[in-house]
Amino acid sequence: MKKPVKVYLLSLGCAKNLVNSEQMLGKLKNAGMELLDSPEGADAAIVNTCGFIDSAKTEAIEAILDLAELKKQGKLRALIAAGCLTQRYAGEFLKELPEVDAVLGTGSYDSIVEAVEQALGARERRTWLAPREASCLTGDRVLRDMNRRGGGALIRDRIDRLRRLMPDAVIRTSLIVGFPGETEEEFQELYDFLAQYRLERVGVFCYSQEEGSKAAGMPGQIPEEVKERRRAELYALQEQVMEEVSQRQLGRVLEVLCCGRDEEGRCFGRSSMDS
Repeated sequence: MKKPVKVYLLSLGCAKNLVNSEQMLGKLKNAGMELLDSPEGADAAIVNTCGFIDSAKTEAIEAILDLAELKKQGKLRALIAAGCLTQRYAGEFLKELPEVDAVLGTGSYDSIVEAVEQALGARERRTWLAPREASCLTGDRVLRDMNRRGGGALIRDRIDRLRRLMPDAVIRTSLIVGFPGETEEEFQELYDFLAQYRLERVGVFCYSQEEGSKAAGMPGQIPEEVKERRRAELYALQEQVMEEVSQRQLGRVLEVLCCGRDEEGRCFGRSSMDS
């Protein structure tokens, strides 16, 4: 009987990345592959990368290099890189990291089985890429400079309509602070928006001056300490919102996907409100 292919997947970055990783794991399992919790003994390793900020990029590259060393030692047959970072730098990955056998961008996770099989088959290195669209909430002027469609009024109208139609809806978004030229007044507008609309799930990030982007050359780059201070203020506000949301769940019965147990043996997991 033919032994199943053994696969290890390392998921980096945000909760959305984790969901995408779980989707890939499901496809690999359905294809008859065996899933491992560590790279030891694996035939193929997959790194689902995050490329949103510099620290995430560094973490992803270091993880790939660690696995590449195992491949050089003959302890791993194939190495696949996926996710945000590979979507943006697919060409560089294949050029600078010869140990990487296949590259998948965002939106191409359905091709993970094909990618693993091709990488293990020692066929020509290949990329699977798909168009990607990102969104965030911030001030009108900043939204225009980011080349985002719509503005604050449109966003508020859609949230109001959604909550009227679906009172139990959970709204998730990402907020960026410190985009070039962002004034204290514009930051305060963003803070007031979050304080008013009390969105259930919010990620807050500092703008990162990415090479090759239009914004990297814009005037009015914000000092790192100012960006971090603004991020911390929004984060503190969102913690209050999250506490309110949690309090509203008391007494309710929710369907939860169990993800493990804590030190006291209690189950913990994610509901439909979580990505």
